[in-house]
Amino acid sequence: MSSASGYYVGIDIGGTNTEIGLIERDGSVKCLESIKTTGNGFETFFAETCEAITKITNGEKYLGIGIGAPSANPEKGCLDNPINLKWGTVEISKIFNQRFHVPVKLINDANAAALGELRFGRAKDWHSFIHVTLGTGLGSSIIYENKVINGKDGFAGELGHTKISDRHRLCTCGHYGCLETYVSANGIRRTVYELLAARQDESELRSVNYNDLNPKLIAEYAHDGDPIAIKAYNITGQILGDKLADVFALLNPQGVCLSGGMTGAGDVLINPVRDALFSSLLDIHKHDIDLRVSDPDSRIAVLGAASLVMDINQ
Repeated sequence: MSSASGYYVGIDIGGTNTEIGLIERDGSVKCLESIKTTGNGFETFFAETCEAITKITNGEKYLGIGIGAPSANPEKGCLDNPINLKWGTVEISKIFNQRFHVPVKLINDANAAALGELRFGRAKDWHSFIHVTLGTGLGSSIIYENKVINGKDGFAGELGHTKISDRHRLCTCGHYGCLETYVSANGIRRTVYELLAARQDESELRSVNYNDLNPKLIAEYAHDGDPIAIKAYNITGQILGDKLADVFALLNPQGVCLSGGMTGAGDVLINPVRDALFSSLLDIHKHDIDLRVSDPDSRIAVLGAASLVMDINQ
């Protein structure tokens, strides 16, 4: 392939796993690798990521590296003490540039996913929308007139650390009542645990070790009619829908796009989100609000990260 069309490397750093892809300009994924994010610190992570880049590129020329990561400061090119990774502050753009000698661009992981949806995914026909990623934690992004709203340091749109007034769980950020403590993989595990302690319903989840609980397993039980699993997803969806209604009142977007592993639960999550959102909206917002779910196989965050360097020389 000629450099006029070119390849690009996209890196999506998640709370649990990191995906590294070799991407064509049209969004086609030529090759993809996945590594564990957590474990032995940034140096080990960087070494494994470099190995993955070497493997997927396999001698092919690529024109840049785009990185989507939690707590990313695009202006400084650094990760500013990402809470769930415990890496401290890392000058990640400089480190990758010095290793690979190509342009490196950095953005918040949720913003990377939103850019992927805007350019290649479910939001191609929108210009202003909210994107929410439901994974280990909760990431979110605001797209307005086809641009990410970054804020002063790149941290705008952090719905996960806005507060729920009647909820008081301790968050990894050190504060209480953050949305992420309920609406995330970790959050729904805690919800199931609390429901099992508070209710007498018969539930197959009572035989599952807490450390083995995950959204996919809980969703499987919910689809089979397990009352605790259904209630857990109802609570999760209602809390998210109520929060999204606040965002619609503030920003009046065209719609919201949900992505991340938790969306694999399907209707047991999406229906409560939609019901809570629409019941909480002002009537003036209800006529054309659109709720969409990302294609789970699209690798949209990797595509969005790669898109950061696609237009550098255009």
